[in-house]
Amino acid sequence: MSSNVDHAKLQARVRQVSRAMGYHGGGLRLEDVSAEGHVKLRFVGMCSGCPTRVLCGAHTVTPAVLQIDGVQCVDLPGARISDEARARFASAFDPPAA
Repeated sequence: MSSNVDHAKLQARVRQVSRAMGYHGGGLRLEDVSAEGHVKLRFVGMCSGCPTRVLCGAHTVTPAVLQIDGVQCVDLPGARISDEARARFASAFDPPAA
């Protein structure tokens, strides 16, 4: 694992998010960090088979990890979501038109 990513901050963030997911019996594991800042994570425990892991990955895990300096993208197998689906989900929280 060598890159411009602050590994201590990344590991702390993964532990923080994983701890919250632990209340549901699951969590995250940091698998790899490439030299280009690509972070590979894996859902573990109950999260590995959870039907809402796609939303959790897209709207909780990925944004939290992308806040770490040097992280360029997050690979989370089993939680891929299209840009169109992400936009539809996000629009559900838009304020109603006046």
